[in-house]
Amino acid sequence: MRTVCTATYSPDWYRQQIQTHQLQLVAATPQAAKTVRLPYQPYYTLERLAQKRLSRVGKAIAPPLIAHQALCLAIEQVYNCSDIPGTARAMMPTVRDLLRSGGDLQLDSGQAFETNAVDMPSCVSLVPAYQQQLHANGWVDQAEQFWQACQQENQTFHVGAFGETPLFIYGYFYLTPDQLAFVDAIAGDGSILVLPSGDADWFADNRDALAQLQQQGWQVESEPATSATPNLGTRLQEKFLGNSSPPAEVPCYAYPHLEAEVRGIMGKVKSLLRRGVLARDIAIVARNDAFYGDTILDIATEYQVPVRALYAVPLSETRLGAWMQDLLQAIDQDFPFELTARVLRHPLAGRLSPDEWQQVRQFHPQGISQWQKAGVDLSLLATNERDTYENWVSRLQQILTDWQIRQRAARWAREIVAFYQWKEALALLQKRRENIVVSRAEFIEEAIATLNLTTVPAQPGRGGVALHNPISLFGAQYQHIFVVGMASRLLPQPIQDDPMLDFCDRKWLRQQGIPINTAPQYARQEAFAFYNLLGTATESLTFSYPKLISQENYDPSPYLESLEISPSEPPPLAIASWETARRIALQNQQLVQKLSKRDRILPTIQHAWEVEKQRESTAPYNEYDGAIQISIDPNRRKFSASQLTQIGHCPFQWFASRLLKLEELTEADTELSYSLKGKLYHKVLEKFAQRVLSEIEKETLETTLETAFDEAEKDEKIAAEIAAVEGWQARRQEHLNTLRHAISQTDFLPPGATIQDTEKRFEGTWHDLQITGYIDRIDSTKDGLRIVDYKTASNPPKGIKDQQGQLKIDIQLPLYAQVAAPSLFPNQPVAATVYYSLTKGKIFNKTKKATAQEDIAHFAEKVKYYLQAGYYPVNPDRKQEACEQCSFDLVCRRGNRLARKTEET
Repeated sequence: MRTVCTATYSPDWYRQQIQTHQLQLVAATPQAAKTVRLPYQPYYTLERLAQKRLSRVGKAIAPPLIAHQALCLAIEQVYNCSDIPGTARAMMPTVRDLLRSGGDLQLDSGQAFETNAVDMPSCVSLVPAYQQQLHANGWVDQAEQFWQACQQENQTFHVGAFGETPLFIYGYFYLTPDQLAFVDAIAGDGSILVLPSGDADWFADNRDALAQLQQQGWQVESEPATSATPNLGTRLQEKFLGNSSPPAEVPCYAYPHLEAEVRGIMGKVKSLLRRGVLARDIAIVARNDAFYGDTILDIATEYQVPVRALYAVPLSETRLGAWMQDLLQAIDQDFPFELTARVLRHPLAGRLSPDEWQQVRQFHPQGISQWQKAGVDLSLLATNERDTYENWVSRLQQILTDWQIRQRAARWAREIVAFYQWKEALALLQKRRENIVVSRAEFIEEAIATLNLTTVPAQPGRGGVALHNPISLFGAQYQHIFVVGMASRLLPQPIQDDPMLDFCDRKWLRQQGIPINTAPQYARQEAFAFYNLLGTATESLTFSYPKLISQENYDPSPYLESLEISPSEPPPLAIASWETARRIALQNQQLVQKLSKRDRILPTIQHAWEVEKQRESTAPYNEYDGAIQISIDPNRRKFSASQLTQIGHCPFQWFASRLLKLEELTEADTELSYSLKGKLYHKVLEKFAQRVLSEIEKETLETTLETAFDEAEKDEKIAAEIAAVEGWQARRQEHLNTLRHAISQTDFLPPGATIQDTEKRFEGTWHDLQITGYIDRIDSTKDGLRIVDYKTASNPPKGIKDQQGQLKIDIQLPLYAQVAAPSLFPNQPVAATVYYSLTKGKIFNKTKKATAQEDIAHFAEKVKYYLQAGYYPVNPDRKQEACEQCSFDLVCRRGNRLARKTEET
């Protein structure tokens, strides 16, 4: 006689039945098995039993990649579509729903009608085509394993060689049609199946299952065997059925947002652990565990609470998978700089030392040969254009071995699991297509697809507080349960149409005898899962939900109303981590002194906090904003026009560059940067002018310019940077044309003017400041000297700040006229000083504000004051235009805070 137990029994009663009748335990999950198993008793799952039966006839469950490829082939056979892989990914859930239904899918084409996605005959006929692709090679899809196992010889379960073994089947509280058929096929005489049932609507599917089992000779046991005192979970289940008053000790906390909710719950979990409760007796439950997973794992790390999360994530989302994907793409793209550098500098590779990294940044190697020239050996990554699967896989395995990826991955539980999953996937690729030759691109595409299809647990490991969803807790019991996301649209989860097979189509299929799930089944499953979730708590159950997620408001779950539980404000967040303690301590000096005895870095944090408070306050600038109060004698420094302009833009910019000597890391320019363009254009025109030094003859202009351009490219100060510019030979002509246009304009060298000198260095005194620099070009005209400064920009240069804080005072040209000209050409008048735009081929208009001598004198006095007082405040112009080309914004921390500061005068 085989028995179905539909009532709630105590775990002790279950264990007694197993021991008395010597039943073999079959449990849905490890947590369900833990609830009822005897000490050291092994257990099976229905899935494992099905796979054992299939293995006897040479069949196995298709790995994800094989299943995906088989479905692609089936789609190619049935449909006419362009994106076959994308269609396969979209249709796989629908196909598996149809496989689990187990109905006769060979429908008459005359019954077809249009649906939202595809016409019905094609959608349904895809399943036999998919099965044919799998079965031809001895594979079975995971969704059909029970039906396929049932079709094998009628054989009940045996242990060893001694006869038939009765089973105790537990944790399969909602049997799908395929599971129900398999249970009936394998359960021998004396077997017991636990299948909760009742009069509520959400038990309807189980009542149908019971009726089918009774037709197969099963006996239904519906009365409890004991009258044990009901625990918290049992009382909550009764209330959900509407049969009792709610337990008063079940709270529901409404937190302002998701992070606050997780912090509050993790604080309570940590409190339980500190009180001696074992981690294995606590569970956190979310209807969508993947949605909550990252936040829970991050905060658990901060709170130093061990957490296991077993929901699946693609291998491509692990460190190992992301690195392997980058490696494959780097090989496929012939080792571009950024992608290859990311591969080599990844923690799993560690192939570039800091010195090597600094070296390659200066050259930006592209392609394996340039990497070799830069001193980075990538010979292991060199591949043929075409090769066998065996050789492709061997090369990847060699990389994993030689670069010691396993040893590096062992630092993280998930990464070492991912490593072995990837090794298995590679071995499968090699075994299936051992002698097939494919191109590099084809193999890489298939390898990346494998990374996306293969999954690993989000946070594996032993021990720790478990993160579950309600279905994974069928049959389990925990002393303390925390249910997060107890809000509408989160729990219950909204019922949504399948875009490939909507609910109207599913209803039609049920009418044809295919027992596929429809909207009512999904709604009942949500309520049934929550009902069973309530029964898992033995001592405490805490509900919580966030009021706000991504700017959307959330109301309490309707299930709370059924339990007559009203949300309440949560208690203050516990101080559950050093990070939280430090944030609180920063507001209390006495607490800082007390915690500093145990936390060595807190004084450093407090100091940084005080610095930031001062930065953001209305207090005067201090040493962290450039007011260092270290005097420098202005007469002992020499200033160039660019330095004075820099001070006039923002004193801190000059301080960071010239005194602190901060600079960006040297890195090759793959584009022609503003500075490199300026150096090149100036060098070309210098060499051009050296060849001319007389009135330009139109006939020789182009030849002279091209010769000068060739010489400038080869200049030792420019050649290396030019070589790093991607596609320079293709871009070269554009810049040559720009300069050709610039020198052909009348403004470049007006009639009657001759080039007198170029790149001329000068020194002199200006308002008691020592000045030095270079003039781009000096021309002689009948009226006197014409001083020319080349600009590669399309707009006039910004001046220094005026009294209103706007960049309107030009300092450079007056400096040339007042210092450079008298120093280089005494007694010669200056007829003109101009900025000449090389990109526009014309002289810029005069600055908006004429430079008055009093403005110049006032600025010079300010410069001397800055140095004498050691005062270099973060004080750019009002519009902060000077900050656009500044490299020190991470140091000065500019922003709205500057409006609260006042510069000393």
